[in-house]
Amino acid sequence: EQELGARGHALTADETFREIFDDGVAQTGAALTRTGALLGATPGLANELDDVRARLADWQRAVAEPSFDERPEVRAEVASAEFQETALTLIQAVRAEIDQLADRVDAEMAAGAGALRDAGATVTRVVIVQIAGVVLLGTLIVAALSRQVVAPLRRLGQDARAVAAGDLTHGVVGRGPPELEQLGGDVESMRRRILA
Repeated sequence: EQELGARGHALTADETFREIFDDGVAQTGAALTRTGALLGATPGLANELDDVRARLADWQRAVAEPSFDERPEVRAEVASAEFQETALTLIQAVRAEIDQLADRVDAEMAAGAGALRDAGATVTRVVIVQIAGVVLLGTLIVAALSRQVVAPLRRLGQDARAVAAGDLTHGVVGRGPPELEQLGGDVESMRRRILA
C-alpha cells in the first residue's frame, strides 16, 4: 500500500493516496516488528530482515518522501517517467529482499522440520531398544525362575505324588533353592518314617 499511495500521490496529488500510504507504513511497521520478534533468535535471518528494512528505507527516502513534497519543481520530477522508472526499480529491490528473506525462512523451517524428524526417529529407536531390553530382561528372569524354582518344584511335586500314590521305595530329593532342598528333605524324612 505504500507503493500505491506514493505513486498515486506522485501522479495525481490526491490526498486520499496519503492515507493509503500512511496505512501501508503502519501495516509494514507492524509486520516488520512481528517478523523481527520471530526471527530475533536466528542471527542470519535477523540480518536479512535488516536488509529488507534498509531497502525499504532507501525506497522511502528516494521515492515516498519526494512523492509527497508539494513544491512544484519536485512535483514535476516525481511525475516524470524517469522518476517512476527509478521508483519501480527501488520497489523491486525491496520485493527481492523480501523474497530472499522468505526463501531463507522457508529453508530454515525445512531444516528445522528435518532436524525434528531426525530427533523423532532417534527417540523412536531408543524407545524400541529400551522395550527390547525390557522384554529380553523379562525373558531372562522367567527362564531363571523356571530353571531355579519351577523345574525343581515340579520334580519335587512328582516325587511327592509318587510317594503319595504308594511307591514308598521312591526316594525324594529336594533340589534348587535352600527352601526346596529343605522341603524335599522333610518329605524324604516322612517317607523313611513311614517305611520304618
